[in-house]
Amino acid sequence: MTENNFIEYDDALRKYSIGINTYVTGNTYLQNHSMIDIIQNEMYNIVKQCNEICQLGILEGKEVLYIAKVDSPNPIRLMSSIGSRLPAYTTSLGKSLLSLCTLDELKRLYPDGLKPLTNDTIISIDKLYDQLQIVKKTSIAIERSEIHPDISCISTPLIKGNKVIAAVSVSIPNFRYNDEKRQQISNILLESKTFRKIA
Repeated sequence: MTENNFIEYDDALRKYSIGINTYVTGNTYLQNHSMIDIIQNEMYNIVKQCNEICQLGILEGKEVLYIAKVDSPNPIRLMSSIGSRLPAYTTSLGKSLLSLCTLDELKRLYPDGLKPLTNDTIISIDKLYDQLQIVKKTSIAIERSEIHPDISCISTPLIKGNKVIAAVSVSIPNFRYNDEKRQQISNILLESKTFRKIA
């Protein structure tokens, strides 16, 4: 820890003190924590408008890590847990998070290919890349029954600079999913002033 400047040793006083990198790391944590609070407040607004669960995720390796959620008030809804992980290629959150990847980056990320979780899971890296190009152009990722046969999901990437830092999604049971609902949720996500400010 002394080598990485997380703690410092004073030879004269013969004691340790907090190093500069501890302050830097702590400040970064507080900034990120504050950003999550801001995003989560907007997620409450999204749920009020569409009555469906809203989730926030980040990319960890080749998986989506779910870090925040606001539940739907509907009695029939998706049940999920903060801290859970799913293969990124199977979810709309993951497709948003992967949207700036090149084809070569995808092949390196998934050297063993894509394994199906349902009959609708995309298992071709080339087809996944084609989908990501659409996400890159439209800022909307759509997933239909790829992670669960009864659930669809719509998401948008949160981009800062040239990097996707997170993504926000809305998940819908398929019996409530239709073109009107898809368009409503897409518009809500795209029109969020909070998400635009982050970018």
